Amino acid sequence: GFYEVEIQGTFARKVCKFGLLYSEDVANDPNLVAPTDGWRLPTEADVDDLHSFTTRVDNEYTDGGKLKSTSSNYWDAPNTGAENLFGFDVRGAGVFALWSFIQKKIDSSFWTSSEKNALRFKADGGISLIGQTSHSDNLYSIRFCRDATPTELSYPNGEVVDDYIDGDNN
Repeated sequence: GFYEVEIQGTFARKVCKFGLLYSEDVANDPNLVAPTDGWRLPTEADVDDLHSFTTRVDNEYTDGGKLKSTSSNYWDAPNTGAENLFGFDVRGAGVFALWSFIQKKIDSSFWTSSEKNALRFKADGGISLIGQTSHSDNLYSIRFCRDATPTELSYPNGEVVDDYIDGDNN
């Protein structure tokens, strides 16, 4: 990794609020970051599944607010379109780039298991964008995912929930 973490004063609270930022080599090293019980860094297929909850316009997903925290503690105002409809609760942790912490409460990027690829949430020009970024020398957040269990994919009456189908039955 590129830095050491020392917890002192209010730093511990800030770490808990926004999480830590990791280099690509740390994020993809199973000896350093070892999720268990089926948790993993998202694959391209996982990112595609996440995109299925949003709308694509040209080469951008413009309604990333569906997945963002609604709290002004985590995003600068106006937090346009923030709804957190699916409990994903993305927080504007910012990034570490060019030897500086930048974009806090404006941007949040998460490493994926794809080489030199990260999922990026950004508040830009009054819209909440989701895209990809590929700067392998930056530090980004880690957000693990896993496949849902049959219990998690069922209604209270036990009926199994189908895969997500958008308004156009895609």
